[in-house]
Formats: sequence, structure tokens, C-alpha cells
Amino acid sequence: MEDYKNLKEDNDLFPYEYGSLIYNDVMMNKRILDLFRRKEVESNMDLICKHMEENGVVFSSPGRSFRRKLLAFLSRYMNYRLRHPHRAEILKKDDKLRQLLDPLAKIICTEKITKKNGK
Repeated sequence: MEDYKNLKEDNDLFPYEYGSLIYNDVMMNKRILDLFRRKEVESNMDLICKHMEENGVVFSSPGRSFRRKLLAFLSRYMNYRLRHPHRAEILKKDDKLRQLLDPLAKIICTEKITKKNGK
């Protein structure tokens, strides 16, 4: 089950690869937004939101703005083509944010591979 591993030069910071080439990948976005309905990641979402607020991220509207920002950060975290050669400076510098995004990326990438393999 190693299909989701990032094999690019930045795999020390970004271990997972979803494989999307565009931000508005409908299936990827759906999988990310579906995380908000899952009880097992609820505390992780709260920690991510708190961490973002503590580091100066301003949310323009409660809930929706956090979803958009999480969608952007997680999309970059999981997709080499969306973060390279730019757009990932915040993620590269913020170890804590990467640690918080990691379990979410693993869930999404693992489920994608599982569905792809028909299991």
C-alpha cells in the first residue's frame, strides 16, 4: 500500500502524494470536505483551526473560511504539482501544521488507493 507515498525530493516534509494536478479536483475536494463529517478527526480539525489562529491566519467568516483555508493547505500538502516550485513556504516552515495535516492526508490518500484497487 505504498502507492500514496511521495517520491519527490521534498518527501521528508510531505510524505503523501494524492496526485492531483489542479486545485479544483472535484474528487479530492470532496474527500477533504467530507472529513468535516467524521467524528474521528474532529479534535484534529479543532487543533488545526486553533494553530492557524495562533499563527495569524484570519478567517473572514466562521466555518466556511476555515474550510477554504484547510482545503488550500491540505491540497498543497498532498500534491507535489500544487506546491512546487512555490506556494508551500508556509507549510515548509511550519512543522506543527504539517504534523496536524499528516493524519488527514494519510486518510485521504489511503482511501483513494483503496477505492482505486476496489477493496
